[in-house]
Amino acid sequence: MKAPMRVLVCAPAQAAAMVEGTTFDRACAQCAARVMVAPSGRASLARNPETIIYCYDCAMAAMEKYGNATIELAGTAAEIASEVRSAQPNTWRKRN
Repeated sequence: MKAPMRVLVCAPAQAAAMVEGTTFDRACAQCAARVMVAPSGRASLARNPETIIYCYDCAMAAMEKYGNATIELAGTAAEIASEVRSAQPNTWRKRN
C-alpha cells in the first residue's frame, strides 16, 4: 500500500504578516506561486523530504476535490503558538 501524500500548506509570499525565521525560497507544487515557509515548516520538510508544498488556495482546492485528508501541524502545538506570537509585518512583501 502506498503511503499517503504529505503536503505542507504555506501562506503566499505576499501575505501581510510573517513569523521570525520565515524563508521565501519555495513555490507551490501546483501553481508555482512563491510561498513563505515558517521555521516549523522547514523542520517538517527536513524530517520528511518527500513532502509536497502547496499554497493555501491550491491546498483548499485539492481538499475539496479529493476529500478525506488527515491534517496535522508542521510542528508541536507549542512551536506553532510561539511562531504565531512572533508574527510581524512581512517586510519582504514588496520584494516577493
